[in-house]
Amino acid sequence: MVSKAKSDPERSHISRSQRSSSKETKFKSGNPKQPSRKKVSQDSAPNHHTSSEVRASYLLEAFSSSNEGGWIFDSAATTHFCRDKDLFLKFEPVNNQTLVGAVDNITTPIKGKGTVHLKIGNVQIKLSNVVYAPELRKNLLSGPCFDKNGASFKGSKGNIHVFHSNNELLFTAKLINGLYYVFPEYPCASKCNVQNSKAVNIKNVSFSAENINTWHKRLAHINVDHIKTTSNLNCVKGLPKLKGNIDVCEPCKEAKGKSVSFKPIKKICSKKPLELIHMDLCDPFNKASIHGHLYFLTIIDDYSRRVFAYPLKTKSDVFNTFSRFQKRAERFLDRKIKCIRTDNGLEFINEQFHNFCDELRIKYERTNIYTPQQNGVSERFNYTAVDGINILLKDSGLGQGVWSEALLHFVYTWNRICHSNQCKTPFELYGGKQPSIKHLKPFGCKAFVHTPKQLRKKLDMKSKSGILVGYALQTKGYRIWFPESRKVIETINVRFDESTSVKLDSNNHKFERVEAVLDPDYVKNKIPLRTAYYIDNNEIVFYEIDKESKSSDESDSESKSFSEKVVNWIQKPVPRTVGKRTDIYYYEEGKKQHLRSLKEVKDYCSEKKF
Repeated sequence: MVSKAKSDPERSHISRSQRSSSKETKFKSGNPKQPSRKKVSQDSAPNHHTSSEVRASYLLEAFSSSNEGGWIFDSAATTHFCRDKDLFLKFEPVNNQTLVGAVDNITTPIKGKGTVHLKIGNVQIKLSNVVYAPELRKNLLSGPCFDKNGASFKGSKGNIHVFHSNNELLFTAKLINGLYYVFPEYPCASKCNVQNSKAVNIKNVSFSAENINTWHKRLAHINVDHIKTTSNLNCVKGLPKLKGNIDVCEPCKEAKGKSVSFKPIKKICSKKPLELIHMDLCDPFNKASIHGHLYFLTIIDDYSRRVFAYPLKTKSDVFNTFSRFQKRAERFLDRKIKCIRTDNGLEFINEQFHNFCDELRIKYERTNIYTPQQNGVSERFNYTAVDGINILLKDSGLGQGVWSEALLHFVYTWNRICHSNQCKTPFELYGGKQPSIKHLKPFGCKAFVHTPKQLRKKLDMKSKSGILVGYALQTKGYRIWFPESRKVIETINVRFDESTSVKLDSNNHKFERVEAVLDPDYVKNKIPLRTAYYIDNNEIVFYEIDKESKSSDESDSESKSFSEKVVNWIQKPVPRTVGKRTDIYYYEEGKKQHLRSLKEVKDYCSEKKF
């Protein structure tokens, strides 16, 4: 902190202990407890009318030459001090200002102030208003500056741990010769030629508006105002206080453009979840997803505005999907669906759907012909969801074949953010539990998946790089896609590099046939598996996948020989009558016959041409 002597007669004190700025304490000359420090008053300072002065603790230690590369973490300093001008990313010269120490009247000139970027471990921190004092031999980090920006401290066993407001560890200062030192790196220093180098943002946990850019990506490029509202209302766990505006987001500008203006939908007709359900089927995409989906069905609860999205292969899957949702939702909330609202699409206007609603006494509302605006809640979200899919695909550099994965990723984050006229998230309004978003990562970022011992040899790498495409549907974890092997797995044993997105060439955009397997920790035999696409589905569906080495002619001829029938297999653990071991059996749905291994299941499907 720098203050001019002319305008502010009371100088700022930065010392080891707190001192009163209102009144100086006087000591008698014969007092044996008189402190050894010399009081430096305004009158004793030479030329105090022409220069500014700042007092700082640890100044005497800062003139020593040991541990020159470190920064001293000072819990009493009211500003940061730096002695190396090359470390400043932004710099502003200052004239006629002096740093005056609290010990022995040590003085040193202040030549300027500016911004310094530090990288401590995997964390990048931005320091603003750093004072440039070239005659100091050590740099000082101000503890109060971190405290004002929401940081917290914990000291134990010669260490001071500094935590971000979201409880993530920023850095640790270690005790060396009575002082707490931090030894950072400087990724954005001017001597590193900032103009020609790429920004290093491995984990951007800075105390500035830059943090909102990271959360904008993690939250699937959702409207910044919604993100700020969620942050200010503390509606989710793990989201810090966000201020400022984001930088220009090119994927948002290109994908959203100037959208059509709609009248705001402010009125919520229902008072409890499931009183009114909005449904709509989005028009087919021009490219099938990696799992063969062309449509997606949205089911929106009117009260909470929670969204359930289901990618579908055909329109005929709509009824079965809604029937499954109805059973799960009513079981989860212990409440009945009272009314549903759809347009006049043939997927809804049919005898099967009508009989189903009539049997369960569900009121069925339809829009007028050629008036989709009456089903505005679903229509508006479909428009938003398509924009969100385009943004995620553009930002990640992935092909259009992963649009279904992008959809589920977008809906997952959408339900965990407050929207217009909401003080709680849709997730909490629907289920009554506050969600946490600490685990969210940007779509398409680089992932490193741990390979278990059972699936690797001694000289194999312990992890394999992939791409994050969503969050696990049936387990706790993430969905990772491997372009080379064309597999999507769900696993929790993964680490991320949020600063890197994998850019693929056109040859890697062939998603027509993809394998999806469960966590490799629990899969011993390599059999093509596709996880069920519905969150509330507990069954495992097996598909026959052609080997990549086969030619296209062989693959086409063999695929024609297989029937289109899909068999659902149920995995059931059966404890042995003697001992504590448990056997795993596989039952074909609707039959009592069981198989003992995945290999037997594969052979059975091949024999029956399923």
